[in-house]
Amino acid sequence: MFDWFNFGKIKYNGEIYTYDIWINQDGDCLPRRPVENHHFLTAEELQGYLRQDTTTIVFGTGDPGVAKLTEEANDLINSKKLEIIAEPTPKAIKTFNSLKNKKKIAIMHLTC
Repeated sequence: MFDWFNFGKIKYNGEIYTYDIWINQDGDCLPRRPVENHHFLTAEELQGYLRQDTTTIVFGTGDPGVAKLTEEANDLINSKKLEIIAEPTPKAIKTFNSLKNKKKIAIMHLTC
């Protein structure tokens, strides 16, 4: 569960992180995969986070919300019929916490 977010910092299950993170379906918090630009979530990066039974993705787009999904990532989401919730990170952590009984993952961008 996310406890709080401040620009550049996030607290998840009692631990503070100062880098972009992702939460897998088991609730484990891991560093976001190395990519060229964390302001974009690409199909290639997203594919590395998905399981066959993932249904929902919560993408925290930063504060104030500069990070974006690429067109290819949107195409992947649509082809797999996934629910995507992309919103500024302060709101995204609340959304993620409120989703119950979903096979969900989260990708959180911590800066702009």
